[in-house]
Amino acid sequence: MPPRVCSSTGRASGSYPEGWGFDAPCTHQADVAQLVDAPVRETGGAYRFESCRRHSRRRGRVRFNASALKAGGASDGVREFESRRLRRSEQDSMGTSGAIQVVWPKRWIADDFQAAGVPVAWLPRFDPVEQVGPIWWTGEDAAASIAAGWEVRLASPNVATHRIVDRWAPHPRVYCTVGGLAGGDWTVRFVKPLLSKIVFDDRAGDAQVCDPVVWARRLLDAGVPPSTPVVHTTPVRFGDEWRTWVWDGQVYTWSRYADADGSTWNEWPRGDLPDDCRVVAEQVAASVPIPLVVDIGYVDDTPYVVEANPVWSSGFYAADMAAVAGLLRVCVDPAVVERDRWEPDPWQSQQAEQVARRRAHSRSE
Repeated sequence: MPPRVCSSTGRASGSYPEGWGFDAPCTHQADVAQLVDAPVRETGGAYRFESCRRHSRRRGRVRFNASALKAGGASDGVREFESRRLRRSEQDSMGTSGAIQVVWPKRWIADDFQAAGVPVAWLPRFDPVEQVGPIWWTGEDAAASIAAGWEVRLASPNVATHRIVDRWAPHPRVYCTVGGLAGGDWTVRFVKPLLSKIVFDDRAGDAQVCDPVVWARRLLDAGVPPSTPVVHTTPVRFGDEWRTWVWDGQVYTWSRYADADGSTWNEWPRGDLPDDCRVVAEQVAASVPIPLVVDIGYVDDTPYVVEANPVWSSGFYAADMAAVAGLLRVCVDPAVVERDRWEPDPWQSQQAEQVARRRAHSRSE
């Protein structure tokens, strides 16, 4: 089995837990049925993941007060931090009810939170950041934090959770690794990295419709670790798309973000979430173990899930920022993190460690 990433060091070792879904080979079309079936069953209102040791202790659902989430929580006000790094000693004063850490080169995301009355600590990403509470950043930033020696505590969907969401997808989705896909014999598919943004000048690592075997072999040739997880499926053309923030059976906020020709624009108004989209979003929200951002798009006037992503790394468009902040706080709740804890994939770990080595070398000169 391919290596997994250690949650404490970010380094690849051992093998993925079975619940990640990478224990079966991804070689040809006949494997779809085997790989798509979710190892999940419902038992008395709780979800038990049969093959995932991360969820073996889960027996119930933690409920949160909806009005408190939508209000974004109380706080003493916005703090200004002169240092680029937050010290561990500040954790008690921030915690899960304090300022949202925003790690982004420009201020506009922090400004949007502040405009909604949410206290923010803006960190412009010059150095790795230590997570001390609720945070908005990219997976690459989180991997850099681990490479710098800090612990990251965030809820994020693994393959078992993605398979739950896939019940509302237009076609079955196959989860495998770059190495497994490169040895297959698939025809044209829509393929993308599951966790990473694999960025190359020739856009080789972008999500795209292509021959997935050729795509995977190009990534291997470019140095992407074979154990990096990917997902592929039958291509479809979505019409208008909506982004929803969901948790515990509810849709907390939403935003229109793409139209039928694929255009996106941050300045579109939020709009009214269509009733049929809301039904899908609420069904997903009632079925998953953690908060998610779920994109829903139309195929022939029927809404389907486009994809699901972590709350703490998804763009906002015109969403209610106070509601987003509330869900960011849920994503660091220890009981929620235990259900589905984020770990960097091998590509993210590799890139973060390379940057850390270059930074250490430059400082030693």
